[in-house]
Amino acid sequence: MTTAAPLKRFTIILCLCIIVSQATLLFSFGYETCMQLLSTATTMEHDLNMTAEQLQHFLQDTKYTFFLTCLLSGFSADYLGRRSTLMISGALSSFGFLIMSLAVSYGVLMMGRVISLAGLGLGFPVAPLYIGEIAPPSRRGLLNTIPEVFWSLAVWLTVITRAAVRDLPASSQWRVLLSVGAVPSLILGVGMVFMPESPCCWLIRHARVADAKTALGRILETSDEVEERLSTLREAARIPPTMGDVNFKAVPEDIQFLGIWHDFRRPVVRPV
Repeated sequence: MTTAAPLKRFTIILCLCIIVSQATLLFSFGYETCMQLLSTATTMEHDLNMTAEQLQHFLQDTKYTFFLTCLLSGFSADYLGRRSTLMISGALSSFGFLIMSLAVSYGVLMMGRVISLAGLGLGFPVAPLYIGEIAPPSRRGLLNTIPEVFWSLAVWLTVITRAAVRDLPASSQWRVLLSVGAVPSLILGVGMVFMPESPCCWLIRHARVADAKTALGRILETSDEVEERLSTLREAARIPPTMGDVNFKAVPEDIQFLGIWHDFRRPVVRPV
């Protein structure tokens, strides 16, 4: 099996981490944008016929959506996959930000806010999980700091955007601020189309050994490392070497439900 050269492999993983880190950038950008919108609150209230109480609901009370979808993100990551969950996160976030920027009423604005927060809640917890699983052990510490870097960059992005729209008409400033949030969302959603699924958990969990081997070949330096890592994953998942690439429906039940939830299904028995 031929693996990528070390420099090319690291470049691929670095680009992957940058794309995935848009999820943390989006969360920070969304929060900072809300703070910046306070300076245009009067214009928003006038444009959309909003009351001060409705503005408070828009900025504060909708955050429960983010909390609920964060709780659901783990289930989505386990059953749909890390890659698919991040794609859905990017799609929902970009759609929500665009709806808010084009809103003509308070109801439409709130709908966009809820959709965008649902997307942020799905992607925010999964992004560091995906990076930790896809990164090679020798680079894992470095690559796991990238989401935090983008968290800080989001603050600067918000400040720069606010300064750039200062000369626009007041009724356009808040719309441009919100529309900028769709850019990292699109980068996340479209970028994940070209990224591999996590070989460590999701592919092996569904006994897609051939796909896991291909994904490992894109992130590890040598074929020996690929075979060693794949053998470890197969052993942890109790997949025999003769099983090969198996479809989900053909996988035994005890393999389908591997993971932390499978441990809860086991009887409490003390080994002798």
